[in-house]
Amino acid sequence: MTSDTENIAGSEDDVWPEGLPAFSRLPVNQREIVYMRYVEQIPYEEMSRITGKSQEALRKIVSRAVLAIRKEVANETLQQGE
Repeated sequence: MTSDTENIAGSEDDVWPEGLPAFSRLPVNQREIVYMRYVEQIPYEEMSRITGKSQEALRKIVSRAVLAIRKEVANETLQQGE
């Protein structure tokens, strides 16, 4: 599954499409949750019913995935500038 990301400290456009390679390196469970949230646009309440995870847990998964993507994109950008 591939997807978009949570709006934590900026817009989703801050991460995508540059973040796509970073997204593909996320653990499968994070990719699936992010995909459900941003590609399929499933609300957290419904995602909770589908996955059996609490809404709070789902939000944490998305937040951590976005943070990982942003860090990787930032690191790649710095490396390209060297």
